[in-house]
Amino acid sequence: MSNHYFIVLFALMVFAQIRALQMVKTRNDPVAAVYAPVVNAPAPARKRAAKPPQATDAAPAVLTKIDPEYSQAARTAQVSGMVVLQLVVTAEGKPDQIKLIKSAGYGLDEQSIKALKQWTFTPGMRHGKPVSIYATVDFNFKFGPSKRLPPISPVLPHSPG
Repeated sequence: MSNHYFIVLFALMVFAQIRALQMVKTRNDPVAAVYAPVVNAPAPARKRAAKPPQATDAAPAVLTKIDPEYSQAARTAQVSGMVVLQLVVTAEGKPDQIKLIKSAGYGLDEQSIKALKQWTFTPGMRHGKPVSIYATVDFNFKFGPSKRLPPISPVLPHSPG
């Protein structure tokens, strides 16, 4: 039993000497200070919870919208696809910094950007003041016959005679 006591005591002394050497080493070597274990570290700072949106916060909304035209190349190739654009809606409600996120090719990207530059928005609001906000717009191009039904004309009953 006394042997176990001495083994534990010896291990504690060795650990204390190693730790003392690490502390001396880190005082003179800034690189070692970064990699040395920290014994008395302060508790990590708590992150503040995100505030819920206030009644004065609002996302931008589309005021006027121009649909892009099918490019001649896409029409000839009978291409369908999606173009995804990212933009900044400025505090004035204008599109800015337009970036292509997903391309459909065949000139549809350029037509989408051309149309988006003509859009107008209500600006995003933060604490009741207009701010610039990132937004994403998807343009779906589907080639083929229109799925609209022709207008229905009223059928009048035949009158005898």
